[in-house]
Amino acid sequence: MYAWKCWRDSRLRFIAYLTVVVALPINVVLTPALRYQGEAGWALLRDSSSIFAKEITHSAFAGFAGLGLLLIALASMAMGASGVGDEFKHGSLEFLLTRPRRRKHFIWVAWGIGALQMMAMIALSAVVVFSLVYYLTRGMALWRLFGMAGVLLVAALVCLGLSYFGTVWIRDARNGLAIAVVAALAYAIVSALLETKWRIQLPSFIDLLRSVADRDRPFKFELLAGWIAFALACPLLAQWVFDRRDV
Repeated sequence: MYAWKCWRDSRLRFIAYLTVVVALPINVVLTPALRYQGEAGWALLRDSSSIFAKEITHSAFAGFAGLGLLLIALASMAMGASGVGDEFKHGSLEFLLTRPRRRKHFIWVAWGIGALQMMAMIALSAVVVFSLVYYLTRGMALWRLFGMAGVLLVAALVCLGLSYFGTVWIRDARNGLAIAVVAALAYAIVSALLETKWRIQLPSFIDLLRSVADRDRPFKFELLAGWIAFALACPLLAQWVFDRRDV
């Protein structure tokens, strides 16, 4: 029942972000395939040559991995700023806690709905981009896009969990989202400064995506495992805070 409530409360937001996450990478992929043919107007080029395939491949990686990472981060933070933490504002939490359920049930159900929504966004975007590349190049299949989809899913769970924990901690969706955005920006700025001045590289999803795109790079499984651990730690911390909070 609470799962249905979470879906009902977030479905419009989910549809809006799903549209953005799927539509914008499509534009990046289609751009190099558009050709102006004078009076005939614009046409979509289909070619099986290696040069055209390489150009489309580069656009697909840029659209799905580059732009997709930013869009997925924003969408997952917005989707994470809901659930239990937002119930404080609406005043419905007291009613929910009268149900014969333990508090951790509500924490993990709301987080699970958010995780499933992000999984649907990423999977649909990957399938659409994959299909476009296959159609434009007359049969070239970029299976590495689905490897990137796995990395993007972990990135989404990290951002989702960060926003979710902030919302439960602060008891407000807007402030919880602000905490997640500030934390992500601070991490990006510190990472850039450390790499620029002292050549110190902090863990990043960009390196993981590059290792999937480039077959010659070794994949850092330990880094991926660390991000997965962080993603799961966020709802666990939210559960710990919620169990000790008077309502």
